[in-house]
Amino acid sequence: MYWRFANSMSITNRLLLIFIGSTVLILSIITGLIYPPMKELLHHSHLNNEHYNYLLTRICIKNFFVGLWFSTLIIILASYLLAKKSMRPIKIFTKELASINASSLEKRLPYTGNPKELEELALTCNDMLFRIESAFSHIKQFSASIAHELRNPIHYLRTATEITLTKPQTIETYQHVLQTHLEEYQSLTQLIDNLLFLTRCEHGQLQLNVRTLSANHLISSIIEYYYSIAQEKGIEIQMFGEAQIEVDEHLFKRVISNLIDNSLTYTNKGGRILIIIEKRTDNSIQIRIKDNGIGISKEHLPLLYHGFYRVDYSTNKENAGLGLGLAIAKSIMEHHKGQLAIDSKMGLGTTVILTLPGKSFLKIE
Repeated sequence: MYWRFANSMSITNRLLLIFIGSTVLILSIITGLIYPPMKELLHHSHLNNEHYNYLLTRICIKNFFVGLWFSTLIIILASYLLAKKSMRPIKIFTKELASINASSLEKRLPYTGNPKELEELALTCNDMLFRIESAFSHIKQFSASIAHELRNPIHYLRTATEITLTKPQTIETYQHVLQTHLEEYQSLTQLIDNLLFLTRCEHGQLQLNVRTLSANHLISSIIEYYYSIAQEKGIEIQMFGEAQIEVDEHLFKRVISNLIDNSLTYTNKGGRILIIIEKRTDNSIQIRIKDNGIGISKEHLPLLYHGFYRVDYSTNKENAGLGLGLAIAKSIMEHHKGQLAIDSKMGLGTTVILTLPGKSFLKIE
C-alpha cells in the first residue's frame, strides 16, 4: 500500500517529502546526541561556570557535527534509493522509445502507476507516436496509390505498342494509336503536375498573388467553360449571390473548377448544381456548391481529402479523376486561411462549403 502510494506521488511532492524528512531527521539525530550528555552534565553543578560552559559548548559542537555527519549519510543513501526508484520509469521509457522503429509504431509507453509528471510525458509521447503512425500509414498508402496510378497507363502504353508492332498497320491505325498514346501521356503529365503541386502545398512553398475579386464574375467564367458539358448531360447550373473575395485568382479558379467538375461527374442526367455566394454576419464569405447527385456515404467523407481516394460506387467511373482534386482544393483553401467542408447524403447529393475569412491576413497585390 505504501509503495503504491509513493509511486503515484508526483516528483515535486517526492522532493518536498525528502526535504521535510531530511530536516526532521537532522533535528532528531542532533537532539538525540546532544540532550543525554547535557543531562548528565547538569549533575556536575559543582564545576565553576567557566569550566561548565566550556564543557557544554564542546559537547554541543562535537555532537552537532557527529549528528550532522550521520544525518547526511542517511539522507544521501535514502535520496539515492528514492532517486533510483524514480528514474526506473524514465529508463523504461528510454528503452521503449529506443526499440520503436518504422515497423513497430504501434507500440505505446506504459503510463499507469508512475508519477504524475511522467504520466503526462508518457501520454504526450503516445499521442506523438499515434500521429507518426498515422502519417507513416498515409505515406505508405499514398506511395502504393502512386505506383498503381503510374503502372496502369504505362502497362497500357507498352501493351498497345507491342500489339501495334506485331504486324504492319495502316497509316490511320498508327495515327489512332499515337493519338491514344498522346492522351495517356497528357494524363501522366497531369498526374505528375498535381503531385508536385500537392507537395509544394504541403511544404508551404506555395506563393500567393492575392487580389480583391468579384466572386460572381470569377465563378461565372468557370461556369461558362463547363456549359457545353453540362448541356450535354442535361444538368442545370445556377448561381446566386455576390461578394468581394481576396484570393489568388488562378488557384481559386482551380478549386472551383475541380468542385464543379466533380459535381458534373457524379450527378445524373437532368440534375442540378446550385452555387450560392453569401457574406455572413462575421464578414466571412461562404460559397456553397450543391448538387443532387448520387451522394457519398458518411464513412467515406473523412477520407475524401486523402490523395487518390475515390468512392467505388461512382456512376461515371470512366470519367473519374485521379482522386487528388479535393486534397489540392483543401490545401489551397488552407493557404488562403480558409476552410473546405463536405456534407453529403446517399441518393440526395453533396454540398461543398468553402469559407474565406472576411478580413484577409494575406498581402493584397
